[in-house]
Amino acid sequence: ETRRNTGLEIAALHIDLDRFKYINDTMGHAVGDHVLRCVADILRERVRSQDVVARIGGDEFIVLTLCARDSDTPDKLADRLISEICKPIPYEDRMCRIGASVGIARAPTIPADELITCSDIALYKAKTGGRATWATFDHRDLDTLQSNKRLADDILRGVDEGEFQPSYQPQVNVETGDIVGLEV
Repeated sequence: ETRRNTGLEIAALHIDLDRFKYINDTMGHAVGDHVLRCVADILRERVRSQDVVARIGGDEFIVLTLCARDSDTPDKLADRLISEICKPIPYEDRMCRIGASVGIARAPTIPADELITCSDIALYKAKTGGRATWATFDHRDLDTLQSNKRLADDILRGVDEGEFQPSYQPQVNVETGDIVGLEV
């Protein structure tokens, strides 16, 4: 309704914390919980009052923000959030260092009910391109994802049906001439 009344569009920023698992695994879950609370505070403090922030599980958050159709508001917001989240977070006598990757999807390019899915695809693209960065959803991303899924399904089916003929190549120690392993 707000979109209709104001002419503004909605954008979804899908945020995933980089290196968060490392914090939990090496420093413990109490420290991880502290980091999550600090990130939630950063998000709440850096968005506008009309924006919506939600933790959607694990170390992932969503920010829904209103913006003019051609504005770069979501991009600038992603830059600010990444910059703030990348700052060290103190816990007792230690500093926790994480980062954030962000996927952005915007209406009207994407139907509003598909923003979360498409921002997740953009997040995957951001993480693939390097961490502590953001990427915007493009319909070609979905085409690529679907094509990769079909290829993976075809390979698994081929393995199940014995369609692959493995070839073995010896690995040879050049000094001794001994076979030290095989490549398939």
